[in-house]
Amino acid sequence: MKKKIIKTGFTLVEMLIVVGLITLLAAISFPIYKNFIEVSQIDNTTRDLQETLRRANGKSQASDFNSRWGVHITSKAFVLFSGSSWLSRDTSYDENHPAGWGINISSSVPDIIFTKNGTTTTIGTITINGGTGNNKIINVNGEGTIELQ
Repeated sequence: MKKKIIKTGFTLVEMLIVVGLITLLAAISFPIYKNFIEVSQIDNTTRDLQETLRRANGKSQASDFNSRWGVHITSKAFVLFSGSSWLSRDTSYDENHPAGWGINISSSVPDIIFTKNGTTTTIGTITINGGTGNNKIINVNGEGTIELQ
């Protein structure tokens, strides 16, 4: 009597098909994931900048440390500061906020400084963008209103 031997396992062709499908799924999902990360970084930087502008406005209205407050904007960061200008500020109150990785900030004015009644003479438009064309725009008007466009 002959015993029938049953071989179990995967063939090389089956393994190659599975590896090919996994590679295809990874290739399709990588650009989507990269865009998701960029949009998330832009959103986080925009929220942080809006919050910092509102804090500067609120601190000015409250006459916190009997000073005006403003936000200095560079391409990779923004700084909450105490003083009537960036150059004459009290550096001990500076709060540095870096932009997200790969995010650029451009502003029509380098400093937005609020008065004690909440208004500003430095009206500006701030654009937060990534490398693939995703962007957000914040407008600050003379009344001190901070709006996301």
